[in-house]
Amino acid sequence: MAEDGSDETVFVWCEDCGQYHDSECPELGPVVTVKDSFVLSRARSSLPSNLEIRQLEDGTEGVFALTQLVKRTQFGPFESKRVAELEKETVFPLKVFQKDGPLLHFDTSNEDDCNWMMMVRPATEHEHQNLTAFQHDNDIYFTTSRDIPPGTELRVWYAAFYAKKMEKPMLKQVTSISNDMCLVVMECDKEGNKVSSKPSTVVLPHKKTKKSSTPVADPTVSTPEGSGAAEAEPSQWTCKVCSSAFQEPQLLTGKEC
Repeated sequence: MAEDGSDETVFVWCEDCGQYHDSECPELGPVVTVKDSFVLSRARSSLPSNLEIRQLEDGTEGVFALTQLVKRTQFGPFESKRVAELEKETVFPLKVFQKDGPLLHFDTSNEDDCNWMMMVRPATEHEHQNLTAFQHDNDIYFTTSRDIPPGTELRVWYAAFYAKKMEKPMLKQVTSISNDMCLVVMECDKEGNKVSSKPSTVVLPHKKTKKSSTPVADPTVSTPEGSGAAEAEPSQWTCKVCSSAFQEPQLLTGKEC
């Protein structure tokens, strides 16, 4: 033993010469050592054969499907240590609410204490979610909420009733801006593009008209009395769909854009 107590000499017993040595036996030489095989953690070794763990671009890991997973495929139960309180809040906390017992938290900080379900990343948007977490009896299960094709990452979020107990919001489906714009355009078309009772007016929805550089008389627009334009017949009839001009109104009403 060293004076400061930091180092300690380890003696190895030699079965052949019957003596202890601080290194290898001076007569027989070193022993042949065999190391243990590498063992995966419980979380990784419990992964089903139709799933795999992949590393993402940001360095994190996720669980991906190798085969088609149909809707209502159930995984579980979730295995982990259950504690009364967590030292640190996790990204996707899970709890078990017992009728006759205390509230229990799932401690997912150690891969050796959990099964593979701890590796599933939570969804941040409704479009990403394909697993639903819920409590059944005193266990937590994940169920597919839709068909999952091969190569898709599994992303989980809480079921509605379980989210309410966990005091977590549900992921809501957000309508894209382009769809909203289309709806607005359609409403404007329905309100603004009204077919005139006069045969010279031709209007079709979802078509844009080009503005002419020279003013063209429109037979559907009336002018005040006494003006010259009111007394004279229009010299051209313009299609509001393709902006083509015609000398006679019959040609306008008989055309197809």
